[in-house]
Amino acid sequence: MNKHLFRFLFALLFAILLCGAAQATILELTVLDNVDNTSVSHATVFIDGTNMGRTNNLGQFYVTHSDTNDIMLRVSMAGFDDWSNIVQSNVTDLTINLIRKSLKLNFNVYDSDTLAPIPDAEIVITADNATSAHNTDATGTATFNVLGATLYAIEIRSPNYQTRTGTVDVGSSDVSVQYALMSGNRFSFVVNDQDDFPIENAEVRIDNVLAGKTDPRGILTTNVGRGKTYTIEVKKDGYQPYLITRPISETDELLTVVMSKAPVGAFIYAVDESQSPVRGAEVYLNGNMVGTTNQYGRYMLSAIVSGNYSVEVRKGGLVNTQKTIDVTKQGDEFTIVLPVEIVDLTVYVQDKEQKVVPDVTILINNDKRGVTDTHGQISTTVKVNTMQNITAIKEGYQTVSVQKEFKQDNMTPALSITLEKNLDWGFIGLVVAGALGVLLVFALIRMGRSQKRHHILRRNEI
Repeated sequence: MNKHLFRFLFALLFAILLCGAAQATILELTVLDNVDNTSVSHATVFIDGTNMGRTNNLGQFYVTHSDTNDIMLRVSMAGFDDWSNIVQSNVTDLTINLIRKSLKLNFNVYDSDTLAPIPDAEIVITADNATSAHNTDATGTATFNVLGATLYAIEIRSPNYQTRTGTVDVGSSDVSVQYALMSGNRFSFVVNDQDDFPIENAEVRIDNVLAGKTDPRGILTTNVGRGKTYTIEVKKDGYQPYLITRPISETDELLTVVMSKAPVGAFIYAVDESQSPVRGAEVYLNGNMVGTTNQYGRYMLSAIVSGNYSVEVRKGGLVNTQKTIDVTKQGDEFTIVLPVEIVDLTVYVQDKEQKVVPDVTILINNDKRGVTDTHGQISTTVKVNTMQNITAIKEGYQTVSVQKEFKQDNMTPALSITLEKNLDWGFIGLVVAGALGVLLVFALIRMGRSQKRHHILRRNEI
């Protein structure tokens, strides 16, 4: 009995599962473009107002829903009108053709030089093997009825102007575009140096008539009649002139001019701190020695062209000095000041008994440098190849001044100064006074003895 009951319950459960599976329906959607029947990927699918996702690269989307209820289906894509409808519950396959939106494409055409509108310019647009053409009105405008989600190729033509071509991508809203047309006689000169850098303010002459100067991009655009031969000359300070005679045909649009820098030369003027010329100084250009200065401290860099250079000047006894120069025109002169080289100097002070003398004030060219330490010495600095006046001062000693010039070498120079003590005039005065006193006493004694002898003689006479 239990065994039959179990079989019955199992069969009932299986039937229920079958019934539940039968209630789910899979709807396969395919979204296409109504113009060319190509698949529309990334179209958004809504079911009963709920965003369910987007179509794949094949324009497909799968919807699982109950087979007992109809669904409200909506498909949306930028550039297309929305598609919506009620889909019955038993539908399993549905193809939807989206219709592109009807939009406006507005053109505005004007002269690139005067910015004035160009009337009667012909505009041709092409997309999906369909072509449409309009002419601009008196305001230089034209309007086309176009479809959304469409890429249009455009061509704009007008007498005495260069033809413009391009593309316009129309999305999901009206589009307005502007195009500037250049005169049909427009011709551009592109002027660069040998390193392909643009040359600004280069003068361009056509048949010896100034046409203008290049802009910061090295470009000059001007009107040049086609089908003629011209003599073209380009000049710029610091560059060798460019000269050519050539025809300009109907198809020519630009001429690229490469200018070579001209040797302009420059002068290096080397002086010391007193602005006196430095003769025989070595001149280095970008790290390479090129010569030495003359008796006037000058050296000419004759072969260089305009540009930036690193110049270094070297001279024994003076500090090597480096400077970056910017040569722009012929005969530029650059002054380089070489300070006198500084070396360390040790001054030793002692007395006549060769004992060190501390606390001695040392002056160099009347500039106080300090006092000697307990070892009778002081360290300072002096300029080489320059006469120095070194003075030592200490109370109780005679002031000593020494004139000395220190040469450039690899050793630290030293100077010894010997001080003598001042005479003690007070002590000398006491000694002198004592000596005078002794002499006075001695004189008094002698005078007393002389008087006694005279007195004895007188008594004997009586």
